Amino acid sequence: MNPALAKTLSITASSALLIGALAFPAHAWSDHRLLTREILGDTPWLSNPQFRQIEVTPYSYTEADRSAYAPEFQPIYIDRLVGEKTTAREILLRYVDEPNWGMDEGLDLSPFQDLAGGSKGYRHQRYHYLKGVVQVGIAHERAETFYQLAKLAFAKGDAYWGFRFLARSLHYLEDLGQPLHTRPFRLRQILGVGFSLPKLKILAGNYHHYYEAWVSNRLSKQQKAGAGNWVMAIREADPAKVHTAKDAAKALAAYSNKHADRLLEVSESYWPSRVKRTDAIAPIDFRLLDPPTPPRGWETLDKVTTNALHVTAKVSKGFLAFAYSDAIAPSRPKTPDSGWGGLDNLD
Repeated sequence: MNPALAKTLSITASSALLIGALAFPAHAWSDHRLLTREILGDTPWLSNPQFRQIEVTPYSYTEADRSAYAPEFQPIYIDRLVGEKTTAREILLRYVDEPNWGMDEGLDLSPFQDLAGGSKGYRHQRYHYLKGVVQVGIAHERAETFYQLAKLAFAKGDAYWGFRFLARSLHYLEDLGQPLHTRPFRLRQILGVGFSLPKLKILAGNYHHYYEAWVSNRLSKQQKAGAGNWVMAIREADPAKVHTAKDAAKALAAYSNKHADRLLEVSESYWPSRVKRTDAIAPIDFRLLDPPTPPRGWETLDKVTTNALHVTAKVSKGFLAFAYSDAIAPSRPKTPDSGWGGLDNLD
């Protein structure tokens, strides 16, 4: 992509962000940057000088299967354009939400994708029912796809796209730490809507929509205050041992699924009736996200979410450590002035 085209596309960035934030059902934890910002605080090697001057490069990965993206998807450059300098930390934070910017929309991937809200939901979730007998969604495969592209980019000496692909992989991994990305409704709720799939999708969408807005709202407030149980749960998480992106994502999904039913159960008492609509997705009423008196179920909802954020952080930190040892460190140039600068002082 030439700089002129990149600059034109960058103008559409704000629109893409808005679309991504409002998309149902896979807008993840509503804003991945909030979670990722805390996770990266425990990744000291990102502060090494070699990662503070990374040249923005054009997209040149024709090796990537075009079916990895929606037909009209094109990478956009936010803030920094081709030829300018950026940092690894900035790339990860700016592009961890990129999978929500249209790359997974409007595809025909599976006869089961409608159960996940379409191709986007199918790629950002991994549903488990009947002890894993029924599974729908490929977020774990997407995490692996972009990890392998990151590894390819680092091997070519392209740190910019190495970290940008890594950000995408991290997005899908973090998605699976959200319990409702692994179980969107309780089986008994099927009876409650009279076996109507459209009503069930709307009901699940409302729970999903409000839960993620609630998490984003509260985590943002804790970050601004510099304290809070969710912030501490993320910061205090020790890196898990990770061997592959795909296996890490599957393990995180399995953990989330074990706690999804409890989250859904307490949601039935926590959220007011307007969140339980089955005729339309309810617009977010921010007064419901931070009521003066916590509704019934608050303590359980808070506990389940605290644990989910903690485990998501453990796996994400472990994934970044794995990526460094497996893809980044082995690709360092033999001389400091070759490729993208050498990494000899990171260990």
